[in-house]
Amino acid sequence: MLCPARSSVLLAALSLALTRRTCCSLRGSDIPHIAAHFGTKTRYEDSNLRLLHDGGSANSSVLKPPAAERCSPVHLTAVIRHGSRYPTVKNIRRIRKLSELVRTEAARVSGSPGWLQELQSGWEMWYTDDMDGQLVMKGREDLRRLAARLAGLLPSLLSEQNRNRISFRTSSKHRCVSSVEAFQEGLQQLWRPGEPEVQYSHQVDDELMRFFERCRGYVEGVENNRTALLEVEKFKHGEEMEGVRRRVAERLGLPQHRLAPDLVEAAFFLCSYELSIRSLHSPWCFLFDEEDAKVLEYLSDLKQYWKRSHGHAISSLSSCPLFHHVFRTLDKAGRPRRSTEASPEPASILVGHAETLLPLLSLLGLYKDQTPPTASNYHAQHGRSFRTSLIVPYAANLLFVLYDCQRGPRLQMLINESPVRFLGLDEDAPLYRDVRATYRHLLDGCDFHRDLTVSPAEERLRGSDDSQLLLTVNIDKKAQNKTDRPEEKGEDTSMLTSDVQTPGAAGILEAIAALKNDFGSKVDGVLTAINEIKSDFKDFAGRLEQAEDRIGDIEDDIVGEKTKIAKLEKQVSELTSKVDDLENRSPTSWDPGPSLPSWLSRERIDYQVRHNPLLRES
Repeated sequence: MLCPARSSVLLAALSLALTRRTCCSLRGSDIPHIAAHFGTKTRYEDSNLRLLHDGGSANSSVLKPPAAERCSPVHLTAVIRHGSRYPTVKNIRRIRKLSELVRTEAARVSGSPGWLQELQSGWEMWYTDDMDGQLVMKGREDLRRLAARLAGLLPSLLSEQNRNRISFRTSSKHRCVSSVEAFQEGLQQLWRPGEPEVQYSHQVDDELMRFFERCRGYVEGVENNRTALLEVEKFKHGEEMEGVRRRVAERLGLPQHRLAPDLVEAAFFLCSYELSIRSLHSPWCFLFDEEDAKVLEYLSDLKQYWKRSHGHAISSLSSCPLFHHVFRTLDKAGRPRRSTEASPEPASILVGHAETLLPLLSLLGLYKDQTPPTASNYHAQHGRSFRTSLIVPYAANLLFVLYDCQRGPRLQMLINESPVRFLGLDEDAPLYRDVRATYRHLLDGCDFHRDLTVSPAEERLRGSDDSQLLLTVNIDKKAQNKTDRPEEKGEDTSMLTSDVQTPGAAGILEAIAALKNDFGSKVDGVLTAINEIKSDFKDFAGRLEQAEDRIGDIEDDIVGEKTKIAKLEKQVSELTSKVDDLENRSPTSWDPGPSLPSWLSRERIDYQVRHNPLLRES
């Protein structure tokens, strides 16, 4: 008997097979016109178009050590996002709700386009809750091919001879564990073609790959702070998104009020899932033109910017543990060694999430536009560098290649297998000591326990600051955790000695000047926030005054009722006295008492009254 989870997977596989029989497989010309706008749900090859035609071969031209120097690669550190995956439970439930809405309420008009008829009657909801973000076969292939290309690019490092010296670390999430396994499969297929069994070797390390969960300042200041994503909520209900919602509702034949913004996103994501999981041009894709897709991509970018990137400084600072790990690994790989010492590990493969990569890229100062994206400047942001579709698609990767060169170690950075220069350096592969000097303020001052354990109030004050400016206050301090420093472990630091000096007055003045230049733009944001708070306070004060008036009226009514009750009680008392008095005056109740003489008894009086006519008449 099959367990429920396995039967669900088989059902999904059967659905996939049936769909492939009814829909044509994707060809190059059939790729949806909106495929490059899916944000973090973009396929890797749609952000790296060369791979659409040749997904397996390495492009050696991306390695750019100085031609005038004799250089050889000695180490690779790769931070990699997991491959294509199923929707999470939250999105599966939205997709189910959308599918039921379209099937039961969308207008059925004769002559409607075929894709609409298919959505109303031919498309089956095949996603199940137990899929919940798991890696799909396409995702495994993403990582296998990436492994093969990197091994072709750096054959001396990712070689079979080094298989036991390559370290693998991963997030505990199943999609990441499956991805690191698929990467190892890709290497073995290259080393030993046809050998089915793979000996997996990796370490689960959430402290490193899911650092954002352990950063109190981030969790309280951003993750659990409703105001942190205010720009996202404003845009979601703004003019551009309302236009997309209206057009999609019209195409589906639904009243606009029935199609919430979350369901519009669900339809957009359905197009991306069908493409990345099944390699199909889904009928859901026809609901959106390119302008609609750009608006929805911007909504996704706003969320990532304000939650994981430059929007709040604590978001990038939360990646300090990973940042220090990368540079400690590079320090060990680049320092001089005696002939008797063991060689460093040739490669470090770290598999995580988009939420792992984006804060680290932001900490490095990358993809920061001069004007931050907001709910009100969509049309001015078309040329922005912060596009998650290009930065963190599925299988996105940040590569650090360390070379041994004549003038000393050099470091090259590649993002998604394309060269990217370090902030402020004008060489593709600058000297490693220059890279360390560029990030010295982080290497000496980015201490996880000190800098990240902050209160929400501190985060609100710091939220709009640039991470580099924040850390200038620590620029002449040593990191508290000195055990992370190579020299504390007895290691040779001759290569690094020029990088650990405390900057002088010039550096401090430069930081002050940068802070001064940045202050004006920050004040506007602060004033806007203050005005919004004032407006909210006025509204609250008005509502409070109304409540106080109503309470006063009720209190007045209570006093009036108490007065009425007192009057009634007095009347009752008076009436009671009168009743008692009347009862005392009644003949039937009169008793002469024992003190009267016996001749004046009740019986004698009653007898005289009955037999005396004069007394009876009176």
